[in-house]
Formats: sequence, C-alpha cells, structure tokens
Amino acid sequence: MKFVTSFNDKSQKFLLYSIKKKLSGTIKNRIMEYKIEPYGALPCELQVFTINGKDADYEDFGVKIMRDGSCMDNECGCEFHSELPSSEVLAKYEITVDEYAEIARKLESELRVYNCGWCS
Repeated sequence: MKFVTSFNDKSQKFLLYSIKKKLSGTIKNRIMEYKIEPYGALPCELQVFTINGKDADYEDFGVKIMRDGSCMDNECGCEFHSELPSSEVLAKYEITVDEYAEIARKLESELRVYNCGWCS
C-alpha cells in the first residue's frame, strides 16, 4: 500500500493525467459539496461524511491508522493517510482529481487526533 501526501512522482502524475483525461467532459458546470464532521466525543470517527449529497466512506480516500497506546500516558492517537485516487472513486462521488485531493487533505486534517481524552 502506498501512502500519498503529494502527487510528485512521474508515474503518479501520468496516472493522474490519464484519469483526468478519461473523466474530462463528464463533470462540468457544477460545484462539489462535501461535509466532514467527526463526533465531538470521539474525534477519530466521522459522524458525517458526504460528498455531493452521497454518504461517503473515508476508506475510498485512504487508510486510518490507530496508534495503540495508553490514553492515560497520552500515547493513543489516529492518523489518516491518503492514497492515489482511482477512476472508480472519482466516478462514484462525481469528483475530479483536484477535488479528491482537497477532500483527502481535509480528512488528513480532521482525522489527525491525539490525546482526545476518550479513554481516560
């Protein structure tokens, strides 16, 4: 599994170009809307995640890694690592590669939680 924080590698750029070319013309004249809301008391889980009015799954954008440890010692936590987009995910949510990257960055931000106090 390859974690991606930016699309700089030549093969990644080619893949993204290929996906953009394949989807060009299919998504025009619309504004993407998404909503990401973690639970207040359990911030490493999403209460709401929708894209263009559809229920969304963070696993379509990457993987959430839970850091095992003791909350009492402030060693627990969670991080989200994005992956390259697939044409299936882009089509599923009717989004572009750039919109995918925007959502992935937001998930990385929202699901980066340490010392939430849930276990203590």
